[in-house]
Amino acid sequence: MNSLPVKKRIKNDAAGFSLVELMVAMALSMLLLLGVVSIYTNSKQTYNMQEGMSRLQENVRFAMGRLTREISASGYLGCLESARAIGGAPVIVNTLAVNTGVFDFVGPVTGTVGGGRNGSDVITINRAIGISAIPLEAPMKDVTDDITLDSSHPEYARLSQGDTLVVADCSRAAAFMVTNTPVAGDSGVIQHATGVTVNGQSNASEDLEWVFGSTQNSQATLMRVTGNTYTIGNSARGACTAATPGFCALTENGNELVEGVESMTVMYGTDTNGDSAVDQYVDANGVADWNSVASVRITLVVNEVERVQGSNNGITNGNPKTFVNTIRVRSRGV
Repeated sequence: MNSLPVKKRIKNDAAGFSLVELMVAMALSMLLLLGVVSIYTNSKQTYNMQEGMSRLQENVRFAMGRLTREISASGYLGCLESARAIGGAPVIVNTLAVNTGVFDFVGPVTGTVGGGRNGSDVITINRAIGISAIPLEAPMKDVTDDITLDSSHPEYARLSQGDTLVVADCSRAAAFMVTNTPVAGDSGVIQHATGVTVNGQSNASEDLEWVFGSTQNSQATLMRVTGNTYTIGNSARGACTAATPGFCALTENGNELVEGVESMTVMYGTDTNGDSAVDQYVDANGVADWNSVASVRITLVVNEVERVQGSNNGITNGNPKTFVNTIRVRSRGV
């Protein structure tokens, strides 16, 4: 039997860790905790980097996809080649009162050097098709006559007063604003009168200078057209400046389209000898005739948008990437 007194045995059994043992245990625990924190921090940084790059690539795909669709559609007027002229005059007649910028339908694209934020270029893309072409139901009687369409055509119901339209055949085209209100199943008449103003736009003349739908000409069709201006501007996060590139965005008509785009450079491939092939690439200042533009080369500098979140005021070097894409204009050569 144990000869120790009962009180002494209880005291020995209740003894805990010594101070040295406790310090060693705490040190080991701290090392393990530091390891766990380090692993978590590295994993979070890796995730953020991958998320940032994924978002960057998605932004680039969307931005380039949008610009490619717009530029590829510019200048399309069915069988009509807009670069051709008759008697020194363009084959496209523009009757709109405001016929500059996005309403300048004589050239497929126009641009400005350094007109955007951070010295970025500006490009205006004209005559991008908004709907499929609607054939004329009957020929015009004279150059000021209304245009008659098939009101049962599925695209007819999408027409509205104030829409900008182009009527064209293989010989001529004319741009005008719709002044009446088309309704599916009605007479199919499209009016282009003067004296009606919608959103600041009107027709300066009713004269389309060509009798569209005439039997001696090719079939005429009517198309709704749009014009969009793209450049670099402010994002919803703040003002885009050279010191705050994180707040820059690709804008469409002044509205943010894709954030994280720091700058855009536009070069134009011009066809100087009429063989539908590019002879040189120049900036907007070097384009003598916008109808000679056969392709557009877009360069975007894009950064990780996740880096601008927080309180850094958009100031970040981040991980900018440069992307270049060359796009054909109205199926001409590059």
